[in-house]
Amino acid sequence: MSTRFHKKVGRMLRQPFRNKILSKYGKAVLADTWNGLLLVEAGDFAVARKLLDKGEYDRQDIEWLTKNLGGSAGHIVVVGAHIGSLLIPLSKISERVTGFEADLTNFELVSRNLLLNQVTNAKVNNKAVGASAGEVTVRRNRLNTGNSSISLKPIKDLPTVDMVTLDSWLADDKDPVSLMVMDIEGHELHALKGGKNTLERTEMLYIEYSPSLLKNHDSTGVDLLEYIGRFFSDMYILHGGVQHYSVKEGMEFLASISDKRGLLRNLLFTKKPLHSA
Repeated sequence: MSTRFHKKVGRMLRQPFRNKILSKYGKAVLADTWNGLLLVEAGDFAVARKLLDKGEYDRQDIEWLTKNLGGSAGHIVVVGAHIGSLLIPLSKISERVTGFEADLTNFELVSRNLLLNQVTNAKVNNKAVGASAGEVTVRRNRLNTGNSSISLKPIKDLPTVDMVTLDSWLADDKDPVSLMVMDIEGHELHALKGGKNTLERTEMLYIEYSPSLLKNHDSTGVDLLEYIGRFFSDMYILHGGVQHYSVKEGMEFLASISDKRGLLRNLLFTKKPLHSA
C-alpha cells in the first residue's frame, strides 16, 4: 500500500485523540500565529496543523501578494474564506474585504477569528458561490476542513447552504476589485461564470488550480484557464518561486504537467505584467 494511504489512515486514527483534548464542549484551540490569533480545529491535519506546528500558513504567498498590491488595496473578495488564515492578514492592507464560506463550522470559526483580531473592515457571508442561485449540499472533510466542498445534488443527511453569484451579490458595488482570492475545491469555474461583470473590474485573481478537484465538478484545467483568459493576460505560478507566463503560455506549461498526481498550484492572474515579479 502507498505511503499516502498509510498517512491518511494514521490521521484518521489520531484524529479522535486530538479531538479528545477539547472534551465534550470544546470547539477549537487557539493558535497565536503570524497570520493572527486563530481558532482552529484540533482534528484538522492541514491548515490547522501548520498553524499549530509552524506558526504560519502560506506566509510567502501572502507577503508576495501584499508586495504586488503595493502594500495597500481597495476592495478584496475572498471566495472560500475557511477560518481566515489568508483573509485576516490581507484585511490589514485593504479598505474592505468581502468573504464567502459555505461550511457552517468554518464560517463560525472565521467569524470569531475576525473578532479576535479586531478586524472591522471585513464581512464574511455563510454562502456558497456558483454560476446561478440555488441551494447546495455541503460535504465536510473533517481531516482537512479546508477541503470541504459543495455538491449541486442533494445528499441525504448532509447540510445545505444557499448559493449566490458574485454578480448578483456585488451588483450594487461598482468599485474595482483589487484582488479576488478563490479556493473552493474544484468549483472555481462555476463560481467565475457567475461573476463575469465582477471579473471585468477585478485587477488580480489568485486561485488554487487542481485538475483532479476540477474534474469532481465536471470541469477541466483547460476549461478554467480558457475562461480566465477572457479577462486576464498574465499568469504567475507560485510554486517554490515565481514563474511568469502569458495565460496562453501558462496553459501550455500546465498541460505538460497535468498528468502529475495530485497536481496543485497557486496561480495569480493579472491584466498587465507585475513590475516587481
